[in-house]
Amino acid sequence: MWTELTMYSGTQTGNGDTKANPIDVHDYKGGAFTIKCSAITGGTLTVKVMAYDPITDAWYELVAFTGLSATGSERKVVSADIGVKIALEWTYAGTTVTFKVGASLKDI
Repeated sequence: MWTELTMYSGTQTGNGDTKANPIDVHDYKGGAFTIKCSAITGGTLTVKVMAYDPITDAWYELVAFTGLSATGSERKVVSADIGVKIALEWTYAGTTVTFKVGASLKDI
């Protein structure tokens, strides 16, 4: 079985993350992550899926999407352990960018 969810959908004008509201992924093993950029004005958007390690109390990079300077989409698959919690982290130095990140998580 697979669980489909939206990790983020909206418009941004700078750097940000969703670490204050992470997604609990205890019940999942692997998954596919997709980004879609529907509008961008200047600059390059770089998005990473971050995983949380409670032992070290630190976030680490799970998936890094290719930087986007135009509209488009990309999908990355992770077949290994995805951690305890996941969140997004992005950098953007343009005017505005509208994007959405989805996850298809494989149930244990």
